[in-house]
Amino acid sequence: MKKRLYYNSFGRLTPFAEIENIEIDRENNTLDEFRAWREKYDVQDDSLAVWVTRSLRTAKRWAEEGETTGIPRSAGFLILESDDGEDGFILIITDPNAQQQFSTITL
Repeated sequence: MKKRLYYNSFGRLTPFAEIENIEIDRENNTLDEFRAWREKYDVQDDSLAVWVTRSLRTAKRWAEEGETTGIPRSAGFLILESDDGEDGFILIITDPNAQQQFSTITL
């Protein structure tokens, strides 16, 4: 059975607070948006997160090194409101073994 995956162009998990700071600095999202997501999804500063897409085609566009990372959809949940307009979403990791399940996809 084929694994259902999200895709990321660098495969590095970061604390949610770091993504929040970067996106606010870039003016992509507001502090109020992040506060609302924290409350709605019970996300903490140190919750592991990563930007992902549901589309391998989009991940290929993002990839700089000719590789992308496949992340099992069971690894966590998407903050759907974080949609960047290009099918990119913040994925909150809830599976403590998630990173061991990542796979490298050579483009």
